Amino acid sequence: MEIKEISHNVGFSAGYNLGFRLAFRDENIKWVVALNNDTKLDENYLGEIVGCAKRHSDAGSIQPKIFNFYEKEKIDCAGIYVARDGTAHNRGYGEIDRGQYNDEKEIFGANATAALYSKESLEKTKLPNDNYFDRDHFAYYEDVDLALRMRLAGFKAYLCPKAIVWHVHSGSTGKSSLFKVYYLHRNYFFALIKNYPLGKLFKTLLIRAGSYFSLLLNVFKKKKRETELMQGLGKARVGFVILKAWGSVIVNLPSLIRKRKFIKNIR
Repeated sequence: MEIKEISHNVGFSAGYNLGFRLAFRDENIKWVVALNNDTKLDENYLGEIVGCAKRHSDAGSIQPKIFNFYEKEKIDCAGIYVARDGTAHNRGYGEIDRGQYNDEKEIFGANATAALYSKESLEKTKLPNDNYFDRDHFAYYEDVDLALRMRLAGFKAYLCPKAIVWHVHSGSTGKSSLFKVYYLHRNYFFALIKNYPLGKLFKTLLIRAGSYFSLLLNVFKKKKRETELMQGLGKARVGFVILKAWGSVIVNLPSLIRKRKFIKNIR
């Protein structure tokens, strides 16, 4: 086993890119696992998830069945899906496990908490400079961005319910943090601008404008989920951070457009 020390925090995306590059030095490696530091794996996880990959030759990624670390009867994630407004969500998040996610089936994309990726799909969908996860994301939505690229390139994602993982949700950043607010609201736009067809992009952004208005209303009405996310942060500070995130999108537009043109060629 090789351990690579990095002198400073380069973020989720760049850290995993480095790991993938080191792994791919071995020409015999066909799959790699992206694994968060706040997870615990079932002893059969690796055998199950590799077995699933072997059963699906068109798979770019394989999603394990992830449970909440502290409330082990609750689902944390059974894959990701994208809503009409372009926001990404974890399938089954917070649901009591009753076997509703026990089918090995195709899903939209894999959550990178503990996902397996094929070397072929990563190599065919990478951005320049071996940029598998877009390092400009730093953290959040990097797996959504990769899932979109993989779908554009013709690769599929599958749920492997027998591969079990336990996850401390938001264990690294916390459920409510300005760091998380910033990157979620910025990287949402990063992923859409790079990957969505132009007509669908404009339509989705219009729907998202309505979602932002609903979010604002829920904050002032102190709805449970929004209250939990903003606990201890302050409305003014959160508003400032969201505006800062939008500003970063504008500053990065030239780079995003260049990546969009590059991604168009891998469809």
